[in-house]
Amino acid sequence: QTFIGSKFSSGVLPPEMIAKMTTRDDFKIVEEYFKCDSEKDPEQWEKIKPRLNGEVGYMVKTYNTCVVVKERIDSSTYQVDEPLSLEELPYKLENAAIAIDIWSYGVLLFTLLTKSPLFKVNRDDDLENEKEMAELYDWNKTVLSERLDVVSDLIARDLLDKLLQPEPENRISAKKAIEH
Repeated sequence: QTFIGSKFSSGVLPPEMIAKMTTRDDFKIVEEYFKCDSEKDPEQWEKIKPRLNGEVGYMVKTYNTCVVVKERIDSSTYQVDEPLSLEELPYKLENAAIAIDIWSYGVLLFTLLTKSPLFKVNRDDDLENEKEMAELYDWNKTVLSERLDVVSDLIARDLLDKLLQPEPENRISAKKAIEH
């Protein structure tokens, strides 16, 4: 399996890449799982930590690539603290898929056509705040239609509609996008 989400710019990720957390246990699990990141790389933790929107938290479905060295045994061998397993995360990781790339292409095309991003993003193309994460998580056909109202070219609007579908299986293929 090849998971997506170890490195990302959240402003181009599709809805299926956002996790919603509703219990304190979910937050505790995430904090424990990413403890290495929060201690060794606070900037990375700031990027990946859950964003609170009221009582609910949202975050990118990412995973830990950080390992903590516990003890050096000899010049080339270390004992390490392993992070929690992927199965312990409060969300299911997403496999790399063409539908994710299709969505990202749609986000970039929307930006080029409208001269504004689909969602508010910072200079690193990460979603600006928890409100933006919640909107992406709740993306649906009604919101899609409303957002596309600003695209005056009907052919471009039709293509964007096919690229930015909420459900990955409903997104157009790369071949059909090129033929569009």
